[in-house]
Amino acid sequence: MNLPRKRHSIKRWRLYGTLVVCSILPLLLFLYAADRTLRSLTTKNLLQQTGPASDLAATVIEERMTDAKTSLESLAATPAVLDAWTRGDVPRLASYLRMAHELKQEAAS
Repeated sequence: MNLPRKRHSIKRWRLYGTLVVCSILPLLLFLYAADRTLRSLTTKNLLQQTGPASDLAATVIEERMTDAKTSLESLAATPAVLDAWTRGDVPRLASYLRMAHELKQEAAS
């Protein structure tokens, strides 16, 4: 008499377990889908907000690099620097480079 009752109890617990799993599974799937959607929307929104700022930063950096390149090209085209280069006058070249560096720092201030 104890054996059928035990089987009935096991079947009941299996039924309860199945019901719990079947009721929790849709909730977990919904939470997963909601999480994916929110992450996607947040990422898209963040990219839309930071895109113009990064474009502006890239433009400023490009302008500074162009200015530095122009300054160096101007220095390289100076006849006194070319003369020092052809003669191999390293101290004079170093003094021109120091002077150009100091002028660049003063202009940046």
